[in-house]
Amino acid sequence: MENVKLVEPAKAGNNLTDCVLQSVVDAITIPESDRPDVPVQAQRVDRNYVFQPVLTREICQSLMTGYHRLITGAPGTGKTSAVWQVCLRAGVPVVQYGCKLDSTSDELVGCMALKDGSSVWCPGAVAKAADIAAHIKGDHAVKCVLLLDEIDAAEPGVILGLNSLLDGGFITAGGRVIDCTGVLVVATANTSGMGDETGRWGARRPLDPAILNRFLISQADYIAPEVEEQIIMSAGDKALRVVYPGGEKTMARLVADSLHDIRSSYYDGSLHSDPISTRQAVKLAFLLGHSKGSEWVGIVSQFCYGRTRFASRDLLEDYRTVLNCFINNLPPKFVGTAGFQEEVKRLNSLLDSSNNG
Repeated sequence: MENVKLVEPAKAGNNLTDCVLQSVVDAITIPESDRPDVPVQAQRVDRNYVFQPVLTREICQSLMTGYHRLITGAPGTGKTSAVWQVCLRAGVPVVQYGCKLDSTSDELVGCMALKDGSSVWCPGAVAKAADIAAHIKGDHAVKCVLLLDEIDAAEPGVILGLNSLLDGGFITAGGRVIDCTGVLVVATANTSGMGDETGRWGARRPLDPAILNRFLISQADYIAPEVEEQIIMSAGDKALRVVYPGGEKTMARLVADSLHDIRSSYYDGSLHSDPISTRQAVKLAFLLGHSKGSEWVGIVSQFCYGRTRFASRDLLEDYRTVLNCFINNLPPKFVGTAGFQEEVKRLNSLLDSSNNG
């Protein structure tokens, strides 16, 4: 740890205007004076959030035009957070609904139900979004976003019931017509909407072509290492900005480069489980920055399912892949490398034993 130095994080793209024109931001923004009755939002503005230019531009395009959008991508690529951070900065309310296998139309849209012997209206996510939009003043193309998380996890028939909303802004439920004018539907999915052929998401279902035809499609990808380094360093901890001798990289960049290799393994099919996300990367880098090099392998193992007892062969192989990615990115003479190599040898022995067994 001799001759270590600190570097300041580079200026990252934390503002919408880093990705889109000011005129676009002005067009999609709903001033506070136009949204007096909006309930408190479930998330807050993250001032350290770094926007991905292409995805951000496409989300803003939908907010400006009202064109519904499906965002696909691997876990941890920031599909949901991108929507939230754009909308929070633009003052656009968001109603989020997590789709699941047992989602029903009543739950998604709304229904009449008995309460204390009387029939009462129980609004679902769609009805809540429509109500918020109805209370927004001004001539805004989008007054509320209905964020359907993991849309391909629900039964296709339930999602197909949204066709009328996606077409004309009206939907019928519980004997009433719900006016959804000003409601933009943004959906996220791990698959492209055509089902899963990789075996990673067995519970995901193909979306009806009639539904897909009503969405514009966006792709969310993992961020570049140099951007992830900025995000990790923006957490504000000095340990993340230490440059290690022999590698001339910050702790943040050591982690970011390792994660880039891990995610490349995910894309080429050699990693079976989900990669470490950027959210986890900040935690990982913090723990590494406050530990001795000899403890690093134990810290990394906490982010891998393969370290647990009775892990499957696939998870053991994933664990080995992760460790090798860190070995390849650590400074050659750094003390922590020895611990990684010993753990890889142990895993090789376990995998060889299972082969012989």
